[in-house]
Amino acid sequence: MWWLFGIGTGLSIVAVVWQAYARIRRERRQFRTAITRSPIEITPFIVGGLMGSILLSIISVSLALFLPTNTLVALGVISLLGLVVSRWHFSVLWLGLSVIPMLAAGTWQLAALLTAMWLLTALLLQIFHVRVASPMIKKTRRGKIIAQYSFAQFYWLPLIVPVPGHWFAAMSWWPTIGVGNTSFGLLFLPLVLGSAFVVRHQLPEPARKHHIHLLYGMSLAMLVLTGLSYGVTQIQPYTGWLVLALTVIGIGLDLLDMGKLNFTKLKLVCYC
Repeated sequence: MWWLFGIGTGLSIVAVVWQAYARIRRERRQFRTAITRSPIEITPFIVGGLMGSILLSIISVSLALFLPTNTLVALGVISLLGLVVSRWHFSVLWLGLSVIPMLAAGTWQLAALLTAMWLLTALLLQIFHVRVASPMIKKTRRGKIIAQYSFAQFYWLPLIVPVPGHWFAAMSWWPTIGVGNTSFGLLFLPLVLGSAFVVRHQLPEPARKHHIHLLYGMSLAMLVLTGLSYGVTQIQPYTGWLVLALTVIGIGLDLLDMGKLNFTKLKLVCYC
């Protein structure tokens, strides 16, 4: 898993730095000057992510949120793919799709981790973000000039996750922690939280706030599901499917909220 941490960390940092400078180059090309001349997205990406990492790692270890290997890998891969597709749209809600490898054996642990990640992202977007939304001018297929805003803010989250001690049976040098009859080791999982979207029908600040409210609502719904899965035996076999259903609903609401209306070029406002 160390190779995953190294590759994921390197790719995420390179991707965010490239996106920041690509934004500056595009603004200079379209407007002859950069709306925001410095790559201010990078500081929240690192500092905000590390602050969130400490909190989320404490929750993960203290609650012993053991997850299968394929689910951990899926979480890392989906979060990195979010950087790739963020030019169009991405939301931390997509991390709920990591339940697919364990649909038949869904557990409350993943629901609890998703609750914490969605809630943490909402808090970071509300408290630790940069007020920059990059305007873009595009031409439609019919030749009409339209304008839109691109918002993207990500947070690098080197999450510490507990894994069963038997994972390291062949590596006697790997340190494990024993609590009662249970032993477990600790691994770093590279995650990238955050959201990216293109706004065509409103200013970016109201869209950002609405997205934060959606994350709060979905976090509450996932928290309720976590409690039911933990306390109600009859629900436990269906936890994976319920997590997937809730994730799809959240993604659908997020995509529908983007709308289809466009600014005209004359209505473009420099919002920063």
